[in-house]
Amino acid sequence: MNKFNNKPLAIFDLDGTFFRDSLFIVVVKAMCDQTHEGGFLSCRLDHYRAIQEAELAWKNRTASYNDYLEVVFRIFCDNIKGVKKEDLEELSKGIIRDRYNQVYIFTRELFNVCRNKYHLVALTGSQVEIVNVFRELWPFDTVLGSVFEVDTNGVYTGRIESEPVVDKSKALLDLVGGDKSLLKDSVGIGDSVSDMAMLKLVDKKILFNASSNLRLKAEEENLEHIAVVERKDLAWVIQKDSVQTWTTRDLESLRKNIQTLIK
Repeated sequence: MNKFNNKPLAIFDLDGTFFRDSLFIVVVKAMCDQTHEGGFLSCRLDHYRAIQEAELAWKNRTASYNDYLEVVFRIFCDNIKGVKKEDLEELSKGIIRDRYNQVYIFTRELFNVCRNKYHLVALTGSQVEIVNVFRELWPFDTVLGSVFEVDTNGVYTGRIESEPVVDKSKALLDLVGGDKSLLKDSVGIGDSVSDMAMLKLVDKKILFNASSNLRLKAEEENLEHIAVVERKDLAWVIQKDSVQTWTTRDLESLRKNIQTLIK
């Protein structure tokens, strides 16, 4: 028996694929909100406003989501040094527990279908302390997230130790010890071009609400995949020779369809 109990892997991108937002962004915004009100993160007022402006530009479609994410990440890196790990974990618990059910129905039901038969992996750019709170509520077997260095006093130094999102294929191959046979019958789901390297390694590749960059990359590389688009109470499932429309209200039917999809 291998370390995954001989189960195939199901690899989930989280932000924008499972969770209907970014775990990282919602926590950083809360950190800045608390600072604005006299909280623990020494975020300058101009940084607080920069996040608000970047979010508004994205919502107005004058900037991309990645532009918004880069602003939030830069401000987090500029301010995390000196923050206690336990303070971030405590704040994350309050924020994530209030929002843990704000997930996409298709991905949630894929998780539920895979739950007992697959080893569930969360592979994300969000910080591992934040993702571990989400994991308490959605029990992934393995979490691969960004790691920021903590000193012997439990305080962040500001240095980044690892960012699996930079190369998700390397992160996945490291997880299986380079043994690609452990990826047999595996499932992967993602929404952005950073997921492409991971998707190329798995057997069942699901592009979920995919960005144009991911869709074009998949077409350029002739990647055999399933595309899923979820809007309101419908999911469009697009395969090479067919387009199906599934309702997400009938959960029993949805789960049966997903089981057939990933066989």
